[in-house]
Amino acid sequence: MDSKIKGIVKEVKREAEREEALIRHRVSRAFDEIETLKIDFLNIDPDLRAMILFGSLAENRVKSIHFDMDFPFRHIRIF
Repeated sequence: MDSKIKGIVKEVKREAEREEALIRHRVSRAFDEIETLKIDFLNIDPDLRAMILFGSLAENRVKSIHFDMDFPFRHIRIF
């Protein structure tokens, strides 16, 4: 492999490592935010029974920095 291609491969790997680190950081912050949201929602409505996290965040398979937090709610009253 010539040196130009090696340089490109090295840079691509470096960028992938940076993105993986950023994803790990954002996932950690997302879990902190979920705890904050849980408290906020319970303060708004004490009858809230559950927030159920699902999707890529819950399954630890986040692959992009552009992920979302998916959770429905269970309430004491069913409408």
